[in-house]
Amino acid sequence: MAKFNIFLMCLLLATMTLAAAAASVEVKQISPKGEDNTYPPENTDNLPPEQSPEGKFLDACVQHFTRECGTEIFANMFADNYHPVSDKCCSELVAAGETCHITMVKVLFAVPDFKSKASSGIPRSKQIWNECASIVSEESPSPLPIPFEA
Repeated sequence: MAKFNIFLMCLLLATMTLAAAAASVEVKQISPKGEDNTYPPENTDNLPPEQSPEGKFLDACVQHFTRECGTEIFANMFADNYHPVSDKCCSELVAAGETCHITMVKVLFAVPDFKSKASSGIPRSKQIWNECASIVSEESPSPLPIPFEA
């Protein structure tokens, strides 16, 4: 029985020592906002670069168009047989604005796959803009001059 009592006393002392040690451990709070660099990213090479102001502008431009109208407008720049853009899509184009249209056309024809079609696509884009601006004539911007550079 004496051995059992000694065992219980040792167990009690060990428990008290562990409890005192646990109470002295400092628990560090981690910021939920990620401001703490305790765990910095190991490899930042795979993170996307911050978007340029031009990229943000183009993203905002694209938001003006439904997929259907974006396809209709830009397909007409490449089509062999031109078909007038629908009134609905013209309204979207004019609402997006002339600067938005010109910027998207310039970016499109800067892509290597489309560069070779710029000589016919840019005049067609001007034709589309001018026709749409005349359809949506209430507050339409002025027609685009024919010689603008992409």
